Formats: sequence, C-alpha cells, structure tokens
Amino acid sequence: MDLYYAPLACSFASHLLIRESGLSVNLIPVSLSRKELHTGINFLDVAPQGQVPVLRFDDGRLLTENSAVLQALARKASAEGAPGLLPEAGTRAHDETLEWLSFIGTEIHKQCLYPMFQRDAPGEVKAWSRSRLPGKLRTVASRLEGRRFLTGDRFTVADAYLAWALMLCEQTGTGVLGLEGLSAYWTHIKARPTFGQCFAHEARLHKSMA
Repeated sequence: MDLYYAPLACSFASHLLIRESGLSVNLIPVSLSRKELHTGINFLDVAPQGQVPVLRFDDGRLLTENSAVLQALARKASAEGAPGLLPEAGTRAHDETLEWLSFIGTEIHKQCLYPMFQRDAPGEVKAWSRSRLPGKLRTVASRLEGRRFLTGDRFTVADAYLAWALMLCEQTGTGVLGLEGLSAYWTHIKARPTFGQCFAHEARLHKSMA
C-alpha cells in the first residue's frame, strides 16, 4: 500500500494516522506545485486529479479524498490489531467522527484554509475566508469541553484531520488557537510523539522540495 502525500498539505492527516497506528505504508512525496513525484515522475500520470492524499492499494486501486483515505487507513489498522481510530459503525462515537470529518473538511479546510493558501485567490476572498475561521474554531472549542479528543477519550481519524488544520491555523498567526477549550487540546496534540515526528519529517521535506 502506498500513500502519495505532499509535505504539510492536508495529506499530513493520513501520514499522522499511519504513525499513530503503526501501519506499514510506503510514503511517496509529491510536489503539488510541479505536479511531480520526488523521482521526477509526472504525478498526473498517477492521479489525474492532481491532488493529495492518494492511497494506492496492493491491487492497484486508487482512493482519493481526505475523509475516505483516513477511514480506509483506520479500517486497515483495525484489521491489523490497532482498533479505535474509527469507532465501530452504529455507535454514537462513529456518527460523531463522521460528523467531524465533514465539518473539518467543508467548514474549516475548504471554506477557510484552502483559499487562504492559494496564491491566485483574490485578496477579498482570502480576507473573507480568514474572517470565517474564528467562528468555525469556536464551534470546535465548544464541543471539546470536558473531552480529551473530539469524540471522547480516544484519538480518531477526526483528530488527525483537525491536527493538520490547527497546524495551518497556527501558521496564519490569527491567534484563534487561544480560544478556551481549544488551546489545551492543541497543546496536547502537539505533545504527542507521533505529531512531532510527522511534522519534523514533513517540514524537512517541504524545505528540500521547495
């Protein structure tokens, strides 16, 4: 199984999940700006959409879209003895995990963060997206009250996705991470060894591939 990922892009969540679960997955870095692999191969020949993450199964099948890839990795981890990253279907925790994946993907990632980091996005669009971010994170903060992680006491795929989003929020310098209920969560996430390992790896790679 291969994961095509771009340093510090949203595929960070899948990379983090792999480290959390101990899965054996080949990590293949991609330059999104050049649309090529680190070996020089045209990434569009691998994935015509030209976006990450892309998960290639052993039978050659490709899976794209962050939420789908995270769930596939979690199911594989569960089958290999590392359950809990995706709560059991039919449970409240499972429903909440899917809810969070949707919220992070649409409300935080695509509505706020994506435009802010697009070079060709008009300034007005970037400003509007930036203005929407605090409200989205206040929603997260309010739901974190009394919880260690998004859906309770266990790290899930939703936390992996949010970890990437908060990492980018920190880079924007908006100060939104000081929200009550979110600050402690973010400090806790950053202190996880897997997060530090993942960030250090991708930061070095991002610099070398710039």
